Amino acid sequence: MTTAGVQSAERAIGWAANASDGHLDSRFGVDAGGLGLLLNAAQGAEFLAGIKIFPIPRVGRRVRGAAQIRGHPVLVFCVNPVAPSTVAVVQTCSIVMLKGRDSLLAMQVEQAPLLLNDLQVVDAALPDSCYSGCLMSPRKARVVGTSAQADFDARIWWETDFDRFFKALAHD
Repeated sequence: MTTAGVQSAERAIGWAANASDGHLDSRFGVDAGGLGLLLNAAQGAEFLAGIKIFPIPRVGRRVRGAAQIRGHPVLVFCVNPVAPSTVAVVQTCSIVMLKGRDSLLAMQVEQAPLLLNDLQVVDAALPDSCYSGCLMSPRKARVVGTSAQADFDARIWWETDFDRFFKALAHD
């Protein structure tokens, strides 16, 4: 892992609130298995690219394996609604690591977090999955820096209780 592949939460993941009306001006989100999740800087998060994931025998279907981050084992989960079967080989992928109440946990992501702005609450149906009870406040947003800046991103971005989210993934 290179230092260029690491973006600390203090610099890269968070939100900015307009103090006058509480409207969220910008926030980071990740695409995890096609699910748009809004990150919470207060929880602490870190994006890591090119991380080796080592398989763990006899674990839940959503546990991709464990990564060794700065000498500590970190469980890596697959959020994809159709969780793949357990893989028995070392894999390399990108992850977002989050600080939970008791430990560090990570989820496999498709790309680095995206900076979103102009977040607006919308009505949306919850996905049919083990973690749907952990998703709330669906939003539409514009992805900063895209060529179609005037258009809203097609994804729904969800507020998430990540402690409950990872617990649901572990028990699926």
